[in-house]
Amino acid sequence: MVKILHIIPRISYSGGTENFVRTLLYNWDRKDDKNIICTFYYDNNAVLKSDLEKRGILIIPITAVWFESIQNHYLQFIVKNSLIPYFKKYFQLRKIIKSLSPDIIFSHGEDSELITGFLKNNIKKVNVIHSVTDFPKNFLYRSLLKYYSRKRYSYTLTVSRLLTGIPEKYGIKNSVVQPGIEMRNSIFNQNEKFKKNNLKIGYIGRIVKEKGLRELIKAISILKLTYPKVKLIIAAYGKYLEELKSLSKKLLVENEIVFLGEVTDPWQFYESVDILVLPSYFEALPLILIEAMAAGTVVVASNVGGISELIIDGHNGILLKQISPDSIAESVSGLIENNELMTKCRYSGYETTKNFSITGMVSSFVDCMRELHVINDVKVQ
Repeated sequence: MVKILHIIPRISYSGGTENFVRTLLYNWDRKDDKNIICTFYYDNNAVLKSDLEKRGILIIPITAVWFESIQNHYLQFIVKNSLIPYFKKYFQLRKIIKSLSPDIIFSHGEDSELITGFLKNNIKKVNVIHSVTDFPKNFLYRSLLKYYSRKRYSYTLTVSRLLTGIPEKYGIKNSVVQPGIEMRNSIFNQNEKFKKNNLKIGYIGRIVKEKGLRELIKAISILKLTYPKVKLIIAAYGKYLEELKSLSKKLLVENEIVFLGEVTDPWQFYESVDILVLPSYFEALPLILIEAMAAGTVVVASNVGGISELIIDGHNGILLKQISPDSIAESVSGLIENNELMTKCRYSGYETTKNFSITGMVSSFVDCMRELHVINDVKVQ
């Protein structure tokens, strides 16, 4: 039996990294392996946690450190921007690893990358890079991640070709692992025309400033002038939720925006909206775009990171000229008024997603394990 430890930020249905790991483990086809999740945050999703455990996946949370519950804003800011929380979590992780003795560790997300990099080099650890290098925001954390932690991995997997430059500059063996999706979960929407009087625009993911949600809400205030019944449905969680609600009231579009919170069935969400908008400032290769395209939802996204590896503008989706309310409104309006373009993007987008298979995704991880001699079976051609 091979013990595989995945270190992830949190257990969630919405986060791209968390979704990636969930999809991977749901479809892991080596039945004798023991998959284990270690998660850094305590606000985990109980429903998803239960589902994972029913599949035989062990979940070990790293307990909250004391600063996460204090109310004083200034004290919380000072502690969060020190190394105290990382030291606390590192020593917890080290104890967990000592008790488990995993054969290999896969680290997902910047917090996980940073801390796991400090573990001893005799542990086989693989860095799975899901995003660009602008995180974490704290200069000290980011410097440690770039100039220390990422050098200490045995192997690196990146979710897009764009990111391969990171491990290459350290001389670390690496390969690209494309996100995979379960096509059987998707029911392709066969409707040829969308009703302008009942247009639904969607966003799914986390509520963080880097996702461009303020710009998206402002775009709704522009679109409302031409399409008075337009709806924006946000299926997301995050600490800026109240700020976004306040902005929607200020712009007089609170009746046009629905905040669903985190959804347990992303596919049902994709199928319920006409256009998915992702106006992010930073991305690698977002899984939500691939899933939405598989469901027949037209995608509009910012031209950042590895998104251009997925979307060909005007063919299988729309790339924003810039991340601004006017650009978002213009792109959405262009689709609404051009049914031929809408149909082309929907069907071409669906065809594109056939290249993102679960089998290929799992194989990338298994091949990595072979490369590191964690498993010694011969790859079948």
